[in-house]
Amino acid sequence: MENKKIYLVVIIVIMAVALLGAVFVLVKNKKAFTPVSVVEDTADIQVFSPKENEAISSPLDITGVVRGNGWAGFEGQVGTVHVLDNNGKELAATFLPATSEWTKLPVNFRARVEFTAVAGTPGFLVFKNENPSGDPKKEKTFVVAIKFK
Repeated sequence: MENKKIYLVVIIVIMAVALLGAVFVLVKNKKAFTPVSVVEDTADIQVFSPKENEAISSPLDITGVVRGNGWAGFEGQVGTVHVLDNNGKELAATFLPATSEWTKLPVNFRARVEFTAVAGTPGFLVFKNENPSGDPKKEKTFVVAIKFK
């Protein structure tokens, strides 16, 4: 009888820890969107258009170049771009096709994306590298702040 009580207490404690962990994950994911970095040019990726804080409209043409360090071409593309509103809600996304030889660095890219957004509000373009390995440690992001017009 005493062993049953001990097992019951252990099970209750494990369930409580699991519940607290789940609540933590849910609360953490409900935070307001905050970009990891808001930069226009690095040695690894450079976005030519649009520029930081530029007012954009749909359809949007995006151009740039990747130069390595996790940013490279794979199967004819260099990654994806996601159009987000100020709350982090994705409005659109598309692939970044290579416009130069994708097997040799640097690799140029050009994409067109269509979206619907509220004029006069801020947003972000979030670039994600091509990561064929699926290894989370090799994921790269690059953020450009924009304004919708």
